[in-house]
Amino acid sequence: GQSTNLQWNTQNATGGCTASANPSTSQWSGSKNTSGNLDVSPTANTTYTLTCNGASGTTPATANVAITVYTPTLTVTSPVNPPYVQTGSTLQLTASFDPDGVGPQAGGINKSSSSTWTSSRTDKATVSSTGLVTGVSAINNVNITASYTDSYGNVVTSVPLGVEVRPADILVCTPSPSNPNPALIGQNVSFSAAANLGTKQWTASGGSPSSGTGDT
Repeated sequence: GQSTNLQWNTQNATGGCTASANPSTSQWSGSKNTSGNLDVSPTANTTYTLTCNGASGTTPATANVAITVYTPTLTVTSPVNPPYVQTGSTLQLTASFDPDGVGPQAGGINKSSSSTWTSSRTDKATVSSTGLVTGVSAINNVNITASYTDSYGNVVTSVPLGVEVRPADILVCTPSPSNPNPALIGQNVSFSAAANLGTKQWTASGGSPSSGTGDT
């Protein structure tokens, strides 16, 4: 999206000059004055060539200028792979900007708070202005996309990142044995919990549990 200025000056080019480019472009072709300047806006790596002729019978002189076109990129990443969030929970994504698409910034420049974030299914997952995803309803995939406007006015959009929205964990407690006799005051009843939650917090209706926590 940017332009660059080509400048040239010749000596003894009485036979005139001809411009060409690879790949060809109408911006740099045909006859040219023996000196001058021109703004060009290449969209790909381009070599600009100027061939000038001296007096009749002399060998032409050629000059080449190669211009490399860099494409800025914006990449959205997740701290978990594959990316997922549970309903009612959040997942912080990061938008990393690389101004030339090839570095040298390791991991890019964090532009999470400067980007515009969108969700393909806001009824399933929402995303804040800083890239914080909140799970709303379970679904296999929601595409989260970030866009950033760089200092030259170029809008750089990330490749969509697919995020799975998983149901929230449910803790199911089962008494042991499965059909115990009604517990009398002072007696203990054992329960087991089926869920991978790391630590379980026990509560009791109408009284206090005999122990507070139990590790899975």
